[in-house]
Amino acid sequence: MKTDNIKEKNRKYGWRLLSILPVVVLSGLVSVAGADYSLPPNRSIDWSKAGVEGGIPGRTTTYVTIKPSGGDDTSIITTAITNCPTGQAVQLDTGNFKISGPITLKSGITLRGKGPANTKIFSTFQGADTNMQGTIRIGSSGSLGWYSSPWPCPSASQYTTVTGNLPKDSTAITVASIAGLSVGDVISVSQTNDTSYVKLNVQYGGCSYCGVCGGSRRQQQLTEIKAINGNVLTIDPPLAMSYNSAFSPWVARLYTMISNAGVEDLYLEQPASNTQYSAFEISFAKNCWIKNVETKNTQRRTVFGYGMFRCTIRDSYFHDSLGAGGTGSDADNGSDHGYGVSLQNMCSYVLVENNRFDKVHVSLMLDGGPGSGNVFGYNYVTNQKYKDNVVLQPDIAVHSSFPSMNLIEGNYIYRIINDTIHDGNGYNTYFRNYIRREKDLAAFRGVSAITEMQQCFDNEAGSYWTSIVGNVLGFSGMSGQYQWYNQTCSYGSGDRGVYKIGYPGAVACSSTGNDTMVMDTTIRHGNFDYINNRVLWNGTDSQSLPASLYLSSKPAFLGNSAWPVIGPDVSPMYPSVSVGARMPWYSGVLPAPYLRTP
Repeated sequence: MKTDNIKEKNRKYGWRLLSILPVVVLSGLVSVAGADYSLPPNRSIDWSKAGVEGGIPGRTTTYVTIKPSGGDDTSIITTAITNCPTGQAVQLDTGNFKISGPITLKSGITLRGKGPANTKIFSTFQGADTNMQGTIRIGSSGSLGWYSSPWPCPSASQYTTVTGNLPKDSTAITVASIAGLSVGDVISVSQTNDTSYVKLNVQYGGCSYCGVCGGSRRQQQLTEIKAINGNVLTIDPPLAMSYNSAFSPWVARLYTMISNAGVEDLYLEQPASNTQYSAFEISFAKNCWIKNVETKNTQRRTVFGYGMFRCTIRDSYFHDSLGAGGTGSDADNGSDHGYGVSLQNMCSYVLVENNRFDKVHVSLMLDGGPGSGNVFGYNYVTNQKYKDNVVLQPDIAVHSSFPSMNLIEGNYIYRIINDTIHDGNGYNTYFRNYIRREKDLAAFRGVSAITEMQQCFDNEAGSYWTSIVGNVLGFSGMSGQYQWYNQTCSYGSGDRGVYKIGYPGAVACSSTGNDTMVMDTTIRHGNFDYINNRVLWNGTDSQSLPASLYLSSKPAFLGNSAWPVIGPDVSPMYPSVSVGARMPWYSGVLPAPYLRTP
């Protein structure tokens, strides 16, 4: 039996002293007992509500099957989508299709291929696009109405004020007027910024495009009206946070929503240069999806999301981002380019699950404006690209303005950052991820070592009430110290470790100007790291971790893998790597990273 007692800094806000309690180690498996650990109620919501309500529909009626013409197929595909009845599918047959313009879906239909290896779409669609619209579009950000960017306030006729306070988990909202509201509408609930926890002006003097009214209403979520009784709206999902009448909460309807549309089972390759378009766009969409697709050659975003509500992106393979110069080189994959799935403003209860990202810059991102209730679950990242090949970039970036109550679970990645670029964030949870830092990356990039931004987790200024539970951090033999917090460091070789906490930026290393509230409100519990080489537990909190915070049972995509698949309480603590499979958890093992082709 191995017993450790290591104590850290005491936490404010009632959280107990972080320590290591007796842990029995048997053949590499940590034995735990007692009731399952649960997050404090103010930090958790029902994340099972993320994704298409009721699941992605399996549509069995095919409206038409289209074969490749040998020429430009844009028009015939577009015509078929226009004429397809609700509840049916447009089937693309085996072969190579060519398109020269965007393909835009309508509500209630599926665009389906015969698998990414069989149905391939090659786009010649090129040109600059500041809205990052998609080559294949489920909805469109081209006409955003009052929620355009930069973000104005809606007119008085486009919103209604809320009566009284709204407690967290509320399912009823009393409003001043129901004019223009109907059952089934998606609404945005927001309030003006409570700066006691919505951190502003952290790094770049504020973000005027981060949320409506010039970024003055950053606490926001989307939900759906399920019933109207007088002036009372019954909603689902419930409110993820409380709303205070002192901060003028209101309800605004989202207009021109597409619903119940999806793309499945195909391959999309964009031009090898000169396109700013995203591969896929899901904008102002309810219950829409992307499933089992493969993409290549993305310059800006692989999937660009805007105003998404209860949508799903799953079982897909996104690879070979091009970056700004369109060459695909590491040098081109810099700021704002080569991203994978990017959920921009007003995305709520989106599920991004069981996807692989290879040779992409930042794979998963909450970007720009507020979003809540989203789940990034069981995604796998290999061969991260970046313009400076000695810098470790994040694979998962909370890069938004006050995204809240999001769950990051079960991902196999290099690094996570909650950054300050678009100001602060809050109440986000990281559970059972393997965050391996630079392990296996230097060889892919062709350098002797990764030497900058070497932390598993960078939790920057303004990142409040973060919960980090049940993760495995780093790799055997890695260098650095356990955490950098409120002390002078040296950017590069002098700030490597497991955590960097409270600094006002990724390159910040001063002992002054740190945000101590980040440390004071962070829970770390049941994480194994390779600096301490042990599990650290939070006081007397239960050491029996739940298998998942959003899944009720082992999902089918895990195949023969263990359940749970990652954590300090399973053996091995993360899956082994084997050659062969494309998807992350195929047959119980992970695919080996692809090697760079000379």
